[in-house]
Amino acid sequence: MHAIQLFLFLMKDNKGYLIINLDTVTLLDEEAEILNNKFVGGVLLFEHNFSNINQIKSLIASIKNINSNLLIAIDHEGGRVQRFKKGFTSLPSFNSIGNIYEKNPNLGDEIAYHSGYIAGYELKSIGVDINFSPVVDLSTNSDVLNSRTFSESTTGVVRMSLSYIRGLIDNGIIPTLKHYPGHGTVTGDTHTDLMTCSMSWEEIYEHLVVFEKIYSKHEIPIMTSHIQFKKISKHPVTTSSEWLYDIARKVFGKYPFFISDDLEMIGVKKHYPELSKLSILEKTLSEGCAMAIVTTMQDKKIIEEKRSYLFYKNEYLDKLNYDNFQPRNINLPCLHELSYNRGDMNTYHKSIEVVGRHIKE
Repeated sequence: MHAIQLFLFLMKDNKGYLIINLDTVTLLDEEAEILNNKFVGGVLLFEHNFSNINQIKSLIASIKNINSNLLIAIDHEGGRVQRFKKGFTSLPSFNSIGNIYEKNPNLGDEIAYHSGYIAGYELKSIGVDINFSPVVDLSTNSDVLNSRTFSESTTGVVRMSLSYIRGLIDNGIIPTLKHYPGHGTVTGDTHTDLMTCSMSWEEIYEHLVVFEKIYSKHEIPIMTSHIQFKKISKHPVTTSSEWLYDIARKVFGKYPFFISDDLEMIGVKKHYPELSKLSILEKTLSEGCAMAIVTTMQDKKIIEEKRSYLFYKNEYLDKLNYDNFQPRNINLPCLHELSYNRGDMNTYHKSIEVVGRHIKE
């Protein structure tokens, strides 16, 4: 199978919409129960789910034994956003790769590929399906994006991202572009506050074109931002049909597989103080997202008390009505139809050598 194959996304009746988190390093009985719910489509793993490689393999196997169609997801970018560390290669930040690219574009390209290869090889070995990476936002003066972006240059971001993506794909890991249409348009953090942007379409497009160029090569999932662009829509991107339907059709020529950023982030919740969590989810899916991330990471007490399963049951699962719920875009990925590539150990060791020789973090 060619290393830069396009992944085939097909309709799957038993694929759920929600991507949720778990509370600990083993699967609770109550969590096992909700993983059987037809609305749950994936599990996003975090640091608190990891103690060592054997343990995480066991946890992922437990999840897959309950429902083999569930997507196992992670944010494994490198630098300060790398959920699993012990037993994994410490990956460079995208900013450090970008710094090398500025001096030597070919070397920067090479390191981007090998970083993606390392991530892909190691994630594949434990059973992960999808990596919410790379960040393809343009570099800006932003706390949330600090060190997580390749460059302020459109050309540089596209070039390095394509190399990095190829490394993931060579190992059968699904990459994800984030944060559509570009979090570099603002300096604040949608985790903690509302973010609005008054840029014109022409200014926004300088950021959006990165997604357009990469997507033309690889039809991979795209994660939405929670930014509201005042001159485009009265809604944040995640819940905006203008962004997810009208603009997406014009820019990409089709409707991409959109995954929302976490709906528990303040950037979207605060925009709809009158709406329930369920109503925000329904709006997210009906306006164009294929799947939605909903985690309890914004309230760590829930995780500490091992009550996330109760949060999902009370706020979503016991209230959702599958028969009455018809999202606009439910073109969900079917794992059984995906032809995965498998990495090569020699290339993996070469990648570690190349990255280690040029980057010390």
